[in-house]
Amino acid sequence: TQFYPGSVLGIIHDLGEAIAKNDFQTINLYIQQLGITPFFNKKQPTPLDEAQNLMWYLENILYHSIGNIYNFIQRD
Repeated sequence: TQFYPGSVLGIIHDLGEAIAKNDFQTINLYIQQLGITPFFNKKQPTPLDEAQNLMWYLENILYHSIGNIYNFIQRD
């Protein structure tokens, strides 16, 4: 599995927050930043690199999503 580099994950996370706030100026800046940021690692990630990227994803994306999904299910 090849995860995006940490710089890309950070930009995508921040972009999501800007989208949630409808902050078009910030959205534009993050999209421009993504355009100049490499999406692929130049070398194969080590197991440690992959573990760190997975932990970042779990902490910043998955755990928040699970809470939102649970709340959505409880409403119905």
